[in-house]
Amino acid sequence: KVRYIEAPDGLEQRMRHYTGSVVFDRSGAFLAVSSPVGGVVGLWETTSGRFVRDLPARDASGLAATDRAGTYLLTGGDGSIRTISASRGDYEELKPADPTVMWDNHLAARGLPLSA
Repeated sequence: KVRYIEAPDGLEQRMRHYTGSVVFDRSGAFLAVSSPVGGVVGLWETTSGRFVRDLPARDASGLAATDRAGTYLLTGGDGSIRTISASRGDYEELKPADPTVMWDNHLAARGLPLSA
């Protein structure tokens, strides 16, 4: 069954109508949507469809679920790698911006548990 989720007023405009990545967390309880063009990540609860929060994230591109519920890896076009928490709404910087590295929205965990 397909069910649409709604974004709060103004979020689509702030995302500049562009999506880089859409990822469910490992538990299936949260959904994250990145917009590198808008510099924002939106987070929703999947059971209710309720919008949880948005987080500013400059050039936020790749998203991958970690092994913890509601937690994602987020890469940026500036070379940064962060974890984000849907429930807490915070970041932890794992790798600062690096002008020699540029991530895009193609981020996948292959064979490694992503603990954050």
